[in-house]
Amino acid sequence: MAEVKLQEVSKIFNRRVEAVKNLNMVVEDRKVVCLLGPSGCGKTTTIRIIAGLEDPTTGEVYLGGEEVTSLSPSERDVAMVFQFPTVYPNLSVRDNLAFPLRGKNLSSSQINNRVEEVAKNLQLPLRVLDRKSGTVDPGLRQKVAIGRAIVREPKVFLFDEPLTNLDAAARTELMGIIKHLSRELGQTFVYVTHDQSEAMSLADKIAVMKDGSLIQYDDPDTIYEWPKNRFIGWFLGNPGMNFLNGILSQDRNNLWLSFGENRLEVSKFKNLFSSLPSPEVILGIRPEYLEIMGNSSLNRGNMVSGVCSFTEFLGGRMIAHIKLGEGMQVKVKDYPRPDIKENSIVTLNFPEDKLRFFTPGGIALKEE
Repeated sequence: MAEVKLQEVSKIFNRRVEAVKNLNMVVEDRKVVCLLGPSGCGKTTTIRIIAGLEDPTTGEVYLGGEEVTSLSPSERDVAMVFQFPTVYPNLSVRDNLAFPLRGKNLSSSQINNRVEEVAKNLQLPLRVLDRKSGTVDPGLRQKVAIGRAIVREPKVFLFDEPLTNLDAAARTELMGIIKHLSRELGQTFVYVTHDQSEAMSLADKIAVMKDGSLIQYDDPDTIYEWPKNRFIGWFLGNPGMNFLNGILSQDRNNLWLSFGENRLEVSKFKNLFSSLPSPEVILGIRPEYLEIMGNSSLNRGNMVSGVCSFTEFLGGRMIAHIKLGEGMQVKVKDYPRPDIKENSIVTLNFPEDKLRFFTPGGIALKEE
């Protein structure tokens, strides 16, 4: 078990491509941290630096309080699982799992007991243990690769998008197993993914990266509800956060945010806007928080009207695309299916406690 600490870590390739920029991050002992971001954001380079597979251009890496920046991967006592299963195809599943234990002064019975314990944790049927690893399906091969990491009992587990190349059913099963293992083993996990559902499900904390930089590091609920910028609001969520460009205006009694022909009363947030240099504000709200009110009249300051452009039926969910004006559209998620038809006029409720505001540059506004 060990804390992972990255201090002012940067990585530059070919003297010009800055893959990681001055990264400072602490992964607490026994916690699961997911590095989340789009392709090319630096998350895989970061985990390879932790593993010792890449040397940082600048900065230091600590494991369990010990600086390991100059140590080789074998000297760091970490185990890494990659996108593609790293197994010996001509060896049996049992021998693959046992391989990391060879030379550790363990008896055959001790090794066999450990292998069967790991197989049980991975929900590997005992009947497959004597099959050649190259003959089992990709999901089982990835289980074997994870088992080879677990059997060693390292200080830190590193996962680099281990579910990417699996089918949907295998991904769902393995994600559940990895979540169970993270709780069962009580060890430090660093997990790289571009899939927000994996990160939200697995992580104690999520590190969102973009263009080589860490832009928010927090628990999943905080990142989802209070994104630090517009990119995070859009990137997390399926679909992502709605954004509307608005203009603030004041009448005798109230403060309003206007977008197109609609406006919302935002008097409650007056202090939030007091230091803004201009009246331009971006409103953000997640699709599942918008409420379709049927034929309700627009007699409240948090309601606006729109026209349903089209709807999407996604199994157990519905998404409606509502046009609020020229070039302005929002998505509404998980509403009662019979309540809306295409081209119908609808009234939307914008709950005050779910409104988020951003500067024109995309930086979140939040009262301290």
